[in-house]
Amino acid sequence: MEMPQMETKMPVATIEPMSDFDMLRIRIMEKGLQTDEEAYYAESQLVYLKQMMKEIEDHHSESIDKANQTHKSMIKARDKFLKPLKDAEKIIKKAVGSYCLEEHAKGVSVSKKVKAEIVDVDSIPEEFLELKPNLKAIEAILNAGGTVAGVKPIENNTVRVKA
Repeated sequence: MEMPQMETKMPVATIEPMSDFDMLRIRIMEKGLQTDEEAYYAESQLVYLKQMMKEIEDHHSESIDKANQTHKSMIKARDKFLKPLKDAEKIIKKAVGSYCLEEHAKGVSVSKKVKAEIVDVDSIPEEFLELKPNLKAIEAILNAGGTVAGVKPIENNTVRVKA
């Protein structure tokens, strides 16, 4: 069955939402096409829908491209100011964490967390093994001061500033 070519190009401003009748016919298609007429209608709807989608995309593409360019330039301008601040924050947090490891300063809390690095999977007790080692359970034991065979504790300090 040959598909008819759409000869008139509908301007985007005149595109109407699909009628309830057309939506009903499309819902009926979900159950399957039964006749040649239904197949012809479905094929013509596909051509029409594709044409409408392309026109809508074309109509909005220029403004979307401009908005993306503006967005990128705004992010770049923002990051120009944020990067030095974030770098300074990292340096200060590292310094405070080193200095206050055992003390608690006003408004600053320092906590010690131990992460697990698996060095020998075969040595880890079975209760900590899943498809991969259960790092959360291992780290809970390490943070409580315990040890687990096959695991080397790696200490990390976390600094949080209360605003």
